[in-house]
Amino acid sequence: MWPCSTDEKFWINLCDAIGRDDLKDDARTANNAARLANRDWVVPQLEEAFRKKTQAEWIAILDEFDIPSAPVNTFETLFADPQLADRKMVRSYDHPTLGDVHYQPSPMKLSGWEFPNRHAPMLGEHTLEVLTTRLDYTPERVAELDEAGVVRMWHGE
Repeated sequence: MWPCSTDEKFWINLCDAIGRDDLKDDARTANNAARLANRDWVVPQLEEAFRKKTQAEWIAILDEFDIPSAPVNTFETLFADPQLADRKMVRSYDHPTLGDVHYQPSPMKLSGWEFPNRHAPMLGEHTLEVLTTRLDYTPERVAELDEAGVVRMWHGE
């Protein structure tokens, strides 16, 4: 095994995993401080290697070389993850203008209460309800105020 400190173990393993033994002896990558100082050169070297295989292939290779790693999910892969679905960490609702919206709900779980699964109110969505039930306006009066621009009602725009 390459003689190195434990903090360089993962760099050495990474060089082996990507087939770049030359990076083990390069002064620009001799240690973490050197790699940071030469980041503009090091990152393209790694990018070139990582472009040669798929994410799934790299995850398997990195695991084989004892390098901690995990995929970076897109929204599509995140929302399709069966673990998140099992834990009820993906929800969706029908938004009036955006259509079907998927989102990750709050991770806080409270007994006897669940966060409502609906969109935030649209501007003016509850104007008629509030003015008629709380202030005893007639629907006709609310419509007049809306036409005059005094209040705003949601018309599905």
